[in-house]
Amino acid sequence: MLYEGFESRESFDLLTVLKAFIRLLQKSPSSRIINVYGEMNEYDSDMKSWTKLFRDYSAKFELDKLMDQFYEEFTNTNIKISSAILGNDNNIQTIVEEADRIVHLAILPFNSSPKSKTMRILYGIVGEGMGRATRSKVTLEILLKEQHHVKVVVSNRAYKFLHDNFSKRFPSCDEASEGEAAIDIIKIEGLTMQYVNNVFDEKASVLHTMQRMPDMLNKNLDAYYKNLVSWMPQAVISDFDSFAYIFAKIHGLPILSIDNQHIVQRYVIPEEARESNPIAFYTYKCFVKAKLPRCNTIAVPPILRQSILDAKPLPVEHCEYFLVYQSSKSDTSLISVLQAFGEKCIIYELGREEKVDNLKFKDFSEHGFVDDLACAKGVFDNGGLSLMNEEVSLQRPFLSVPVENQYEQVLNAW
Repeated sequence: MLYEGFESRESFDLLTVLKAFIRLLQKSPSSRIINVYGEMNEYDSDMKSWTKLFRDYSAKFELDKLMDQFYEEFTNTNIKISSAILGNDNNIQTIVEEADRIVHLAILPFNSSPKSKTMRILYGIVGEGMGRATRSKVTLEILLKEQHHVKVVVSNRAYKFLHDNFSKRFPSCDEASEGEAAIDIIKIEGLTMQYVNNVFDEKASVLHTMQRMPDMLNKNLDAYYKNLVSWMPQAVISDFDSFAYIFAKIHGLPILSIDNQHIVQRYVIPEEARESNPIAFYTYKCFVKAKLPRCNTIAVPPILRQSILDAKPLPVEHCEYFLVYQSSKSDTSLISVLQAFGEKCIIYELGREEKVDNLKFKDFSEHGFVDDLACAKGVFDNGGLSLMNEEVSLQRPFLSVPVENQYEQVLNAW
């Protein structure tokens, strides 16, 4: 189905043809529909490309609405819908191989059961930092243990972390049967924070986002239509991710937000924490309210990964080094301060693997980090909540030095 059909007002003819097949499909005990999508074009940032981008996606939006009507016909039926994206598998080089892939999807075992509790869940995760990724990993493990099908949309470094943890352990959602755990990790473009000398630079962050906006729109809308519209999630979970929240609202789906940011909007913040930087407090509060509004709130204990719960912390008096975790690589004074400190330090998140005097630099490794944390006699961090929860759980003393202008970290540290 091409967008030109919608521009020439052929929608109703197409819907009529599609509906005509329903009665035939319902006669089979295991019917399957395969939606086939093509790769989207790349777009430049000039106005002509912007115009074409919105024209293509306005047409796709019409297709989306049409398919929403069509999918209603399949509620509580024996018909399963899958999708294939032409050109997205580098191992497939010919038309014949593409056709074989579509046929393979069409003849997969159809093990649907009316008693199946498997749900199709969209899970959106902000990829800035690693705290949300490690927290979401816990929730994803639970969902997969319950045999659900989950599509995760995530950006930045968190994508690689989750992809490495899940993609080789479980089948993709389109290949799995009902009652079989499945997961897809889908990379999207997310917002990034810009830092200068350990200070969050708001203007630079906005400018950087605006410069990337055409490419972000193209890739994220592409992910929306290729991976989600035809799959039709039944529920949405968001760890402060706007992409998943907007999808849920457009399609009228139930949404659960698992995050720590909403505490600033839903709970009473002590005056001392508000008055430390009133402008930053109210700006942050408005940002949180605007990003994921209108949610009922339930407070729960910290979500801790299993490796933290299983860790055997060494008594602090027997430990030999401090652990240092940085949100930003821009703190140019950190190294000299730690060298003057004189104590042995293991430093994460500076993108280096070397030893300099009393300092040992390491790249992020989940198991290596947990082991180092459990044996540290103290921790210096910036104020990420997930790490603070782990420090408390392992009874590690810590000093939090929030990034300037980053009120979320100030509030966590307070």
